[in-house]
Amino acid sequence: MAARVRKRRASKTLYVNGTEDSTIADYLTAIGGTFTRTGSNATFVGSDGLIQASVDGTPRLDYDPSDSSALGFLIEEARTNLYTVSEEFDAAAWSKVNSTTVAANVTTAPDGSVTADKMRRAAAATSFRIQRDSTIDTASAYTLSVFLKADEITWVRLLFTTGFPSSSFMNFDLTNGVTGTGGGGEDSSSIEDFGNGWFRCSITATSTGTVGRPWIQLAESDNDANFPAGNATDGIFLWGAQLEKGTFHTSYIKDNNTRAAEACEITYNNDGTDEPFKGWNTIIGSMYVEGVWKDDETVAYPVLMQDADNDTNESNRFYVWTDGDMAYNTTTASTSNELRAVTALSVGDTFKIAAVWKANNTAMSINGAAVVTDNTVVIPVTTRMFIGDNSSGTRQWNSTIKRLSYFNFDMIDADLITIST
Repeated sequence: MAARVRKRRASKTLYVNGTEDSTIADYLTAIGGTFTRTGSNATFVGSDGLIQASVDGTPRLDYDPSDSSALGFLIEEARTNLYTVSEEFDAAAWSKVNSTTVAANVTTAPDGSVTADKMRRAAAATSFRIQRDSTIDTASAYTLSVFLKADEITWVRLLFTTGFPSSSFMNFDLTNGVTGTGGGGEDSSSIEDFGNGWFRCSITATSTGTVGRPWIQLAESDNDANFPAGNATDGIFLWGAQLEKGTFHTSYIKDNNTRAAEACEITYNNDGTDEPFKGWNTIIGSMYVEGVWKDDETVAYPVLMQDADNDTNESNRFYVWTDGDMAYNTTTASTSNELRAVTALSVGDTFKIAAVWKANNTAMSINGAAVVTDNTVVIPVTTRMFIGDNSSGTRQWNSTIKRLSYFNFDMIDADLITIST
C-alpha cells in the first residue's frame, strides 16, 4: 500500500458562530439542528448532581452525579420500566417476605425530594426481602436496577429467581461502593456512585421463562443474606427501582412508563455556504468526537455519528462493532469502505476519536493509537448529519457524546494521534 503523504497544516478547533470547542448541546443550538423525543418520561442528571425530568423534545446534557462534571449529550433507545409504583416500596405491589417492613418517604432521594423509603428487617433470625412478579419474554436479557443507600445495614443482594437461571445474584457493598460476590448465573452487574451515599446498583440476567421474580434482599455481609436475631428497625434506604429489557440499565424511568427513542438531525448545504458549517464539505475534512461507550447488544452496531444524503444511499459514519472495535465507514452507490480501529472499547470507556476523509485517503486514530488508513475510498456527497443514531433511527448510541468538532482540512497523521490522546 502506498504511503499517505499530506501537507502539514496547523490543527485548529471548531468555531460555531464564535464559540470555540462547543459541547454537543451548544453545537445543536448554534447550528439549528433538530432533536426529537416524544413524551416527557426521560430523565437525566443535572449540573447539581440530582436526577431531573427532561422537557418533551429537549436534548439531555448529562452530568456525573458523583462530582457534577459534564458527561455530554445523552442519546438512548426506547425503553420501558416494567414496574409500577417504582418509588413506593410500601405499596402492596411489593411483597414483603418474612415480616420485612417498608417505611415511606423517610429521607432525601437522588432527585432531591423526600421520597426515599426505608426497608427494614424484623427481629427474628432469618432473611429479609421484597419482591414482585413481572411478565417477561423468554430467552431475553433483563436488567434490574435500584438506588440504594446504607443505614444500619450496609450490604444488599439483588437476585433473579423465578424465570431466570439459578444463582443469578450479586451482593453490593453500600459503604465502599463496590460489588461483592456473585452467584455466577447473572450476566453482569454494576454499581454507580450517585453522591450523598446513594448508589445505583444493577444486575443483568437472561430469562428462561415468561414470569420473572427479582428480589431486593438485605444482606448481613458479602454473600450472607441470613441475619441473626436483632433490631427490627435496622435497614437500608431505597428509591427508584427499574426492570427493563436490555443488557444494561438506562436512565431512570418512573412508574411503568416508556421513554421514546431519541433522534438528532442537522441539514446543511454541501457547498460550504451555510454559516454554521462555514467551509464545510464532505469531500475533504476532519472530525473529532469524544464520549463514553456503554456496551450494548440490544442495538446492533450503535452509531456515534452519520452523514447521509437525502436518500440515505450514501453516507459516512462512525459506529461500534459487537467486539468493541470502533469503525469508520464510507458508502456510495457503488462502493463501501471501512476502517477498523486497533483499540477495542470496553464497557464504560471514555474515548477520543479523530478521523479524516478525502478521496483515496481516509484515516482514523482512537485514544492516541496508531493511525489506520484506507487509500481506496470513494467519498460520498451528503446533506444531513445524524448524531447518536443512523438515518433510519434504529441504531441509537445509548450513551453520552461530550464533544464533536469539525475541521475544514485534512489533518496529518501526527495531528490525529495528538488530538485523540
